[in-house]
Amino acid sequence: MKWYTAFGVAGVIVLFAAAMWFPEYYSRLYDDQTLDQAEFTDINMSTYETSYDCFMGKLYAIAKVWNENAMLSAVRTDELELTMDKSQFAKIVRKEMKELFKLGLLQEQYKPRAKNLTRCERYTIYASGDASGMKGISCWKLVFERAKKSMTVYLDEEYHKIYYVEYWQKAEGEKGDPIVQDAYGKSSGSTRSYSVDEAELGYGGWEGGSVNDYYDAAAFQDVPFVSWVESGTVWVMEFDGKYPVNMIKQETFVESGSVYRFGLPMEKMIQF
Repeated sequence: MKWYTAFGVAGVIVLFAAAMWFPEYYSRLYDDQTLDQAEFTDINMSTYETSYDCFMGKLYAIAKVWNENAMLSAVRTDELELTMDKSQFAKIVRKEMKELFKLGLLQEQYKPRAKNLTRCERYTIYASGDASGMKGISCWKLVFERAKKSMTVYLDEEYHKIYYVEYWQKAEGEKGDPIVQDAYGKSSGSTRSYSVDEAELGYGGWEGGSVNDYYDAAAFQDVPFVSWVESGTVWVMEFDGKYPVNMIKQETFVESGSVYRFGLPMEKMIQF
């Protein structure tokens, strides 16, 4: 073998070895240079603490912020919306509907099905500016739809209690959604609680029904709590002698159908 042939073969071997060794060397060198250095951008995101000892603690937090004239806002958290499937949501809502019906808080026992769940949105409710030190409250907005019926439910994520349910049914022969007049009005007192215009109600009262039983108010010991029925149409829940909120229970009839509402009027109190 001539010397230049041997030199060429040796060169090929050297190049091959270098090709195998250099990437590993470069990787180690790069790691040494970047060790302990930030490789991300801090976009100053804040999370909301969401732990409460009981469901009534959440109602107390909402009542306090509402009556202190602070703004309640809800932030959509899309990335966490797949924690349960439709059948689980439907099962939970059916269970809560059954309890509300037994307590006389619903006029009929609605039985939503997984196949009718068309919207599932997760929100965290907080006080803008955090003036009250309120911890975040996570809830679900669930919408069940059928040909002539629709139901919207605000469900607490942690305790699975229903904050609010709105159920509408179209009249026979009608098309589209029923047009329902707003039945909420600001109370004339010093609080910002909502009252209901009794003249607009086709159904109301709290015959045998107890909001306190559903929300297990007896277990809440953090602050003094009282409740009463006002004008036969509104269940007032008052915390610490100065933070009331109103629960409504009504059915409104219009030409195109009827709408039944129960609970805390979330979309009237919270900016979604």
